[in-house]
Amino acid sequence: MNKLKRLPPIHAISAFESVARLGSFTAAAGELDLGQSAISKQIKTLEEQTKTPLFMRRARGVELTNAGKELLSSVQPALHQLSAGIEQVRQRHDAHTVTVIATHAVAHYWLFPRVIAFNRIHPEITVSIRSDNAIDASKVAEFDFGILYGEGGWPLLDTHPLFTESVYPVCHPELNFREPRQPEDLTHMPLIELDSTEWDCIGWYDWFRSFDVDY
Repeated sequence: MNKLKRLPPIHAISAFESVARLGSFTAAAGELDLGQSAISKQIKTLEEQTKTPLFMRRARGVELTNAGKELLSSVQPALHQLSAGIEQVRQRHDAHTVTVIATHAVAHYWLFPRVIAFNRIHPEITVSIRSDNAIDASKVAEFDFGILYGEGGWPLLDTHPLFTESVYPVCHPELNFREPRQPEDLTHMPLIELDSTEWDCIGWYDWFRSFDVDY
């Protein structure tokens, strides 16, 4: 028997991966542009075919069962490989399309105006932009170009610097703070923290470290 015939439908697998990654049926429905009932139906189909529950329903979302975690570890790499393969074939057969991935801010504020100017000069070339704040070096492999934040230490990519970044603290003008004279003065002020592990950006720790200040 052909083992491929026993595989669940690809849309059920895709729905499972989306729910597992986002932790929510509602969020997965929004990402896949489907109704929540359709997502639930796909998950039910997959659970019936695997003969085991894949999620535990919680008040604030869903949580993977041990079987669900095991399935996800196999499904995600397979879907990424499938997506990359399809994208490569598509690009080879569309020589007039260039694909670029960048963060939302870079795509909207820096890249889009330049693409508009580029299209005026080269109307025969289509520039397809994907904006994603979770961009990393591994995702760039699926595109012709990627705009990453960092020092350029990505061994699998050919890199060229675009511009340096100037990072400095700001506050609301109505806040009654004594004006800081040196970076150390800021360590005693109430600072808004951003979890830089979730975003590829500089945090206060890195900013102070550039001035040799402990924080």
